[in-house]
This record gives sequence, C-alpha cells and structure tokens, in this order.
Amino acid sequence: MADAIVAVAGMAEPPLRLAVGADAIDGIRAALESRPAALEKSAQRGRLAQQH
Repeated sequence: MADAIVAVAGMAEPPLRLAVGADAIDGIRAALESRPAALEKSAQRGRLAQQH
C-alpha cells in the first residue's frame, strides 16, 4: 500500500482518489454500478412531475 501512495504522490497529475485493496475497489465498483438505476428512477419521477 505504501508503494502505491508514494507512486501516486509523485505523479504530475495524481488521481483524486486512490482505491487501495480489493475491498475498496469492490465497494467503489458496487456503488458506481448502482448509480445508473438510481438516476433512472429519479429521472422518471422528474419527468412525471414535469408533465403535471
């Protein structure tokens, strides 16, 4: 983990976030994969509200 942090710290344009480890990566992936469905649900409500 320390090697990854040091490598990122030395980058000219480091990423905003650094997922270190399988658990972190899996958690982030799960959160991101759930977002399209949540957006669609919200968009449907927004479209219905706009029609009234």
